[in-house]
Amino acid sequence: MPQNELRFRRWLLWMTVILLIGAGLRIHAFAVDRRFHSDEALFASIARHAALGGEWMFPTELDKPPLALYLQAFSMALTGAQTNTAGVLDQTYRQGELAARLPALIAGILQIALAGTLARRLFQKTTVGLFAAFLMALSPLAIGFSATAFTDMPMLTFGMAGLYAVVIGRWGWAGLWMALAFASKPQGAIFIPLALLIGASVNRFTARQLLALCLPVIVAFGLITLWDAARGLPDSLWALALVHNTPGTIEELSFGGQVLSELAYLPALFGAPTIIFIILIPFSIVVPIIGGRRDQIISLCLSLAFFTLIMLLVQAALQIPHYDRYLLPLLPPLLLLSAYAGLWGLGWLELMISKAEARVAAAVMVLAMLVSASEAAGFKFGYADVNTSFPDNSGIEVVAAHLNDQHTAAVVYDHWMNWLLGYYMGEWSNKRRVYYPDPESLVQDALALAECEPRYLPMPADQNPLAWINALEDAGFSVEVDFRPAQWVVYALTPPAEGVCTEAASPDS
Repeated sequence: MPQNELRFRRWLLWMTVILLIGAGLRIHAFAVDRRFHSDEALFASIARHAALGGEWMFPTELDKPPLALYLQAFSMALTGAQTNTAGVLDQTYRQGELAARLPALIAGILQIALAGTLARRLFQKTTVGLFAAFLMALSPLAIGFSATAFTDMPMLTFGMAGLYAVVIGRWGWAGLWMALAFASKPQGAIFIPLALLIGASVNRFTARQLLALCLPVIVAFGLITLWDAARGLPDSLWALALVHNTPGTIEELSFGGQVLSELAYLPALFGAPTIIFIILIPFSIVVPIIGGRRDQIISLCLSLAFFTLIMLLVQAALQIPHYDRYLLPLLPPLLLLSAYAGLWGLGWLELMISKAEARVAAAVMVLAMLVSASEAAGFKFGYADVNTSFPDNSGIEVVAAHLNDQHTAAVVYDHWMNWLLGYYMGEWSNKRRVYYPDPESLVQDALALAECEPRYLPMPADQNPLAWINALEDAGFSVEVDFRPAQWVVYALTPPAEGVCTEAASPDS
């Protein structure tokens, strides 16, 4: 058998093993019985309106391009929809969760293969490709988000496919993949400068190739804008995206605080050994340069490091709201750098100690990564922050079921739970859920509503309800705890015997 064919077969064998490990971790996370983040609930609700109610133009306020939401809607229509006793399409909340998260699961598994093939082509080494695939397979951040309904994972997969197309010289295909990344989430545009840096490191690109890369993204922007205009809503998705992601003002700037927030999330990239890779990356670039090495690999590493550093500094300087999921676009360059630096560091370690000892050290590091990956599959991460994408919202389905059991058209005053409660109350809930920004406006409208039946005020148990309860009781409402599961509480509000109810009972009302 020719040597090249033998190497390729070994590559396929090891890639298959790595893919199975990564897929197993992601499927385990996908199967965890875990409730939505509020943003996941928003995206899933919009997709559910399309899949069950036929609202395929998403006639609601939206600050994201629609592609990732269409993937969720198609997934719901194909896997999570069924006809209920009333003869309409419906689904349980759990079916909806799994269907909405399925596109991210598929995207997360594909990322492992893309990471391996991209690194193998860039560094021209099978070992670097396999290690890059292994890092992606065990990345806690990638594992966690592969089991979510956020729009980031389709964006990341399309972006990585675009990077690979650039490496193999298919700039037109690269533009198409970049357009799909952008159509999933605007942050997908980040991959365009990264693709240019990689293209310049591998081979000089021409103006024609640059046009082939950027033109599909421009066309995608135009098509999305036309689609958005056709929905006829007062605010465009681009305007809402700008409002919801406005950088901080000068008075709010805290560059150091932003940097610390970014650093706190770094261990989620590759688990406990992430700090080792962060230390090795500059050494793997600087030491060869000092030794007189000036080749394509060093140029590539400099480009990747420059891009990563600039992106982190820009996020910190502009005070862009920093969430753990905002590290995902930086995962490909950091993955490539870490795969190269890790093997470079192993080579140096073998020069300082015996090969057997170096391999024991590498095995310990791999074991630590496996531990971090297995913890991530159970949604245990090495950081804790208000901006985490993996909150514990368990019990929200019980609250929703309790509210759905109340009388028809019961009023639910929902100040805190919004999209989250809306999703779990279901597509066809017959309750009236309304939002008020403050106790005063709630009381004003509550008194104007001439109904004697109890209304309901649900909230997280860690919120202080006194301002709301006092305002309601001062207006004559009776307020008492109606339901209290775990971290939620539901108050029943009985209107005053005189006033609201008297008016409702009078013949002239």
